[in-house]
Amino acid sequence: MNWGKGIAVFLILFIGFILTLAIILMQANTDLVGEDYYKKEMAYENEIIAESNAKKAGAKVIAEVSEEGLFIHIKNIESPEDVTIHLLRGNNQELDVSLKGDGAATFIERSELVKGKYILTTTWKKEETPYQIKKDIWVN
Repeated sequence: MNWGKGIAVFLILFIGFILTLAIILMQANTDLVGEDYYKKEMAYENEIIAESNAKKAGAKVIAEVSEEGLFIHIKNIESPEDVTIHLLRGNNQELDVSLKGDGAATFIERSELVKGKYILTTTWKKEETPYQIKKDIWVN
């Protein structure tokens, strides 16, 4: 085989490889983080303030994954009000879990969760002061 044929074969294989990748990537699920992304972006300053309040108060969120489910506990804050728990699944919006917590401890059944990575966002108020903590958790 001479140089011309080798270059032509290489170009054909390379173009086939690129087209295969393009087809695979176009079929991938590309959900955005949320439907109302821009509205949430406008309210991002409130999230920063709430996270700062949680840091100043020394609040911690403990997430324990077990065979029965996920136990979420807010530490160093007595009787939090309006607790909201949101588990965001980055690759599939249908697997997100949102619920209202009852006080400093909340339990989520294992049947509501799928194996993989979640972004846990815990928000609450204490005497009208907003608090928020985000952390990554893995459900095995």
